[in-house]
Amino acid sequence: MKIISVKIPRTYLEDIDRLVREGFYTSRSEFIRTALRMLLVKELNRLSSKRSSEENSYDENFLSSTEEEKPKKGSIKKVYLDL
Repeated sequence: MKIISVKIPRTYLEDIDRLVREGFYTSRSEFIRTALRMLLVKELNRLSSKRSSEENSYDENFLSSTEEEKPKKGSIKKVYLDL
């Protein structure tokens, strides 16, 4: 995994910390990876719809946080597996 720096509003960080404290996520990093994965799925599906091609359809498994999962036929795998 790569390390990046991101500036976010204090209120976002407070809300993320609250979710971590409440046990919804194990860490800030896990929350951010999950949020990015969900946004990527949404946006890539939107792009795929625009191109209207079944070969470019994405689902939640596309952006798995584990590299051990096998790609599903018809899905495009990219470096997002590193998230």
